[in-house]
Amino acid sequence: MTFTFYLYFLLFLQMVHYGESKTLLMAQALWRHGDRPPIEILSYDQYKNYDWGVPLGQLNQEGMKRHYYLGLSLAERYINQFRLVNSTFHVEDIHVRSTDVDRTLASAYSNLQGFYSKSKINYPNNEPNYPPFNPIAIHTVEETTDWLLNPYWKCAKSEKLSNARINNPSFLKYAKTYSDLFNYLSSHTNEKIDSYHEVKKMFGTIRVENQYGLKQPDWLTPQIYQRMEKMINDTVNYSYGCAGFGVKQDVEQIKLRAGHLLYRIIENMKTKTAAPNDIKPYTIFSAHDTTLMAFANTLNFKTEVMGQGLIDYAGR
Repeated sequence: MTFTFYLYFLLFLQMVHYGESKTLLMAQALWRHGDRPPIEILSYDQYKNYDWGVPLGQLNQEGMKRHYYLGLSLAERYINQFRLVNSTFHVEDIHVRSTDVDRTLASAYSNLQGFYSKSKINYPNNEPNYPPFNPIAIHTVEETTDWLLNPYWKCAKSEKLSNARINNPSFLKYAKTYSDLFNYLSSHTNEKIDSYHEVKKMFGTIRVENQYGLKQPDWLTPQIYQRMEKMINDTVNYSYGCAGFGVKQDVEQIKLRAGHLLYRIIENMKTKTAAPNDIKPYTIFSAHDTTLMAFANTLNFKTEVMGQGLIDYAGR
């Protein structure tokens, strides 16, 4: 009997070989939440009073739908194809961990609705008016202490390394080439925009508005948008500890961002190998783009798998 481990994007599969046959023992899924409105809208923005349907930063209907269909897809694979878990919910089959943020928690619930859409047990099962829904526990911890899924958990060492990286002379020299962009954006928004972080925050809002088909002001030309995007694409991986701008990779920073998650996933695999009954066959981590990017950097494949810049909603 031999064991084989597979990595499919951010799905970790553990299989055991019995001669020529293979049996899937465990799957661990890491995903980003579904679609949401912007988290923050700057004062200049003409859409600051726009009706997004839900409050800023919350999972919207498109996000719910996208995760529901992702759940259906995962069910097809792990319930129907691999027979890893039962189509009817059993508590011993699944463990779900989320960050303590509404949109990640709601995404997990939406995904599980799809995953267990064929479940035959409803609670209370003697109540005819109760909707077809299985309450499934989702575990979380307070965000600032969530070292497992929040790359920006409150860690003095990580903050120190991050600040040193952004203030490295080589990076500051690069950032200076965007001083005209900073000045341009500041003058048109009446906001102080003089750093990568400010550009990234503003770009995140504009990117969502573009996805909604909302027209941008005339001064925000495609060329300006592309320059903002280029700065982010050039910088985001570096800010997580990857090599760039003549600065070497910071292994310690990469570990502090997502090394705990990599360790947990590996330990789960070891436990499943040594004591199969001590861990559930399907583990879910519902988190953020920052989580996925930081985690991919621990395996040194972020650019190859996810591209150079930011990632989309419901990524897995």
